[in-house]
Amino acid sequence: MVDVLDYTEPQTRAGLSLLCTPGNDVESTTALAGSGANLIMFTTGLGTPTGNPVTPVLKIASNSTLATRMSDVIDFDAGPIIRGEGRDRRAGRSLARDVH
Repeated sequence: MVDVLDYTEPQTRAGLSLLCTPGNDVESTTALAGSGANLIMFTTGLGTPTGNPVTPVLKIASNSTLATRMSDVIDFDAGPIIRGEGRDRRAGRSLARDVH
């Protein structure tokens, strides 16, 4: 970790930074966009359809039931990873393809 940032404080150093945000989904994604994020990888277990008008939001479902039920707003199903199915590397490559 290279830095700890306040709400919407710009990231100025390369590397992993901790951004302090409220727990609310919309407020936290706004803070990430305000800090200069190029992509927000948003994980959800309930299916919050959070987006952002400035920064693309990749929505990651923590379970396959949610990913199936809300396939119109979910971009990646992390259910197989959580259940320990398949190989983590394969799932990681799949997520990397979605990001690129």
